[in-house]
Amino acid sequence: MFFYLTFFLFTILLSINYPLKINFNNLNKKIAFNYDPFLFSFLFLSLVLGFRYNVGIDYMNYVNNFKSYQSGIKPRNIEIGYELINHLIAFSGFDFWLVFLIFSFIINYFTLKTLKDNSKNYLLSTIIIFGTGFIFFQTNGIRQAIAIACIFYGSKYIISSDLKKYLFFCTLGLGFHLTAYIMIPFYWLAKIKFKKIILLLGVLISLILFINPLILEKFTEALLNLITIPRYQNYIKKALANSGGIDSGYRVIFEALISIIIIIFTPQKIFDKLQGRIYINFFVFSNISKLLFSRFWALGRISFYFTVFQSLFFPYFIYNIPVNKKSKVLLIILTIIYFSFWTFWAIKGNSHDIIPYQFVFWRIN
Repeated sequence: MFFYLTFFLFTILLSINYPLKINFNNLNKKIAFNYDPFLFSFLFLSLVLGFRYNVGIDYMNYVNNFKSYQSGIKPRNIEIGYELINHLIAFSGFDFWLVFLIFSFIINYFTLKTLKDNSKNYLLSTIIIFGTGFIFFQTNGIRQAIAIACIFYGSKYIISSDLKKYLFFCTLGLGFHLTAYIMIPFYWLAKIKFKKIILLLGVLISLILFINPLILEKFTEALLNLITIPRYQNYIKKALANSGGIDSGYRVIFEALISIIIIIFTPQKIFDKLQGRIYINFFVFSNISKLLFSRFWALGRISFYFTVFQSLFFPYFIYNIPVNKKSKVLLIILTIIYFSFWTFWAIKGNSHDIIPYQFVFWRIN
């Protein structure tokens, strides 16, 4: 527990935009150093998560897959991007630890670069991305985390209306996890100027389904039968047979109610601007997806495709609502407290993604 608390707090310290600028005089040449919160938080996150050992339930499955590639055996049903990286590392003579390091760099680069380029407040967004659970999720669902990070990065091309580039990042995500295909329609869906009543009905209906697990199970099963790749049918059956996931309680209900309040009080000017409309749509989609899927084992992972956008939505919302500076500061503080609480809760509760940390080079061969 202490390690992960320190890990979280140190990442936050590195994410602060310090007004630091140092000049070095060397042989009549001035060398300037400007502190970059993205660079230092990215390197720290990537190295700590990349050099872990046996952290995450699926960790050893990835190790065994790599050993299969080393032996010339191809595991079944593995996406091409994942295979390519494993093949290259095995061919180069490196061990499995480099696979995890490269994957960590890919995930955290795409995630944090998106925050740097698009967030109104990098520090706040970093805290939120922790609070959503995505940072710790990458220690377990590595392939899906890469797909989510690719599409999250590519979402800027929804705003710029560049379909080809968005599809490129969806395709890149598909190279690591086939569930990425479900995000292709959201290039158009995220742009729709929904009326508030439509968004409210979407959340309310999903909330009613969430509160009635038997109805929810039937609805979710029917929905997944429409959108799921046959390869994952066994996972779906297992998921539906094991309801009661880690997010099946009060947090999901509370956040659904908060989303209703936010929808009602969001100024029309946010809906009128394409960027604001996209962010609030993804915010609503994230709550709906959690209401529909979080009760079911493994299916809750689908929600991360949408939930990561909360890290962009909340700063955008706070900085664009017509309230005075003190109110904005209060909202920022409350948001920090809320998402920090859920980070501490996950660490304290030893969730399935958080296993006592071990450094890869400490392992016993």
